[in-house]
Amino acid sequence: MSLDDALRYLEENPTDTFPIAGGTDLLSRINRKQVSAKNLVDLSGLSELRYIKRENRTIKIGALTTIADLEGQQENSAWGELLHDVAKKFGSPNIRTVATVGGNICAASSSEDLIPVFLALDAKVRTIGRHGPREMSLQEFLVAKRKTALGPDEILAEVSFTEPNALAACAFEKLGMRNTLIISVVSVAAFLEGDQNRSKIERARIALNRLRGKIPERAQSVEKEVLGQKLDAHTIKTAGELLEKELALTSDYRASAEYRCEAAKVLLRRALVQCQERILGK
Repeated sequence: MSLDDALRYLEENPTDTFPIAGGTDLLSRINRKQVSAKNLVDLSGLSELRYIKRENRTIKIGALTTIADLEGQQENSAWGELLHDVAKKFGSPNIRTVATVGGNICAASSSEDLIPVFLALDAKVRTIGRHGPREMSLQEFLVAKRKTALGPDEILAEVSFTEPNALAACAFEKLGMRNTLIISVVSVAAFLEGDQNRSKIERARIALNRLRGKIPERAQSVEKEVLGQKLDAHTIKTAGELLEKELALTSDYRASAEYRCEAAKVLLRRALVQCQERILGK
């Protein structure tokens, strides 16, 4: 099936039809009767949507790029290290070989590891349909839990972000009930960029798998407060305290709201310390 064939079929069958690639999320939801799918459109053979490339200062990742592809990313850069790190913590080796970047993003859930990471990288997404492409921020793309801005005749084609400069650093921290094969109870992705003297924070982006609702979001109040502040232990401690004021979490069978809040503060401090050390070259 070609890309045009897939888009045509989606356009002609807009009800209960889902594109699928690795299927690691969608098939389990179908089996649990959470999704009614009359038709599945297999995209796994569309090699033109599987790539990691740099164009000028923009990093572009195709939607069919697998998590194993990210894990194999050897780029000695802030973004390369971040993608490698999150991929190592993602599921099992077998899952990583089939789960895709696009599938993880389109799942639109707090359990998806890549979403906070791409939010911290200020990523955009590109969709394609029979009537042409659309581009929007990742946060705009995420409408609600399990709901995205994709039209019934569209697929996610690409995620992209501006390459961080040499004064920037990224980190990802994740907490679950065990060390491997876990669904995140709390995850935090952080991006910091230092000034020319590496002493103050010039840019900051902080994303959590849950902040107020059940989809990942950026902690924008914390981001604003740390801008221009010293890149030191006091600022990092303050960021954790500020985060507590921004969090509005709920309890579920995995963890209480209180536990999630305390864990989020700890993981944020760990992520920011990693960014600090990388910026300072430690």
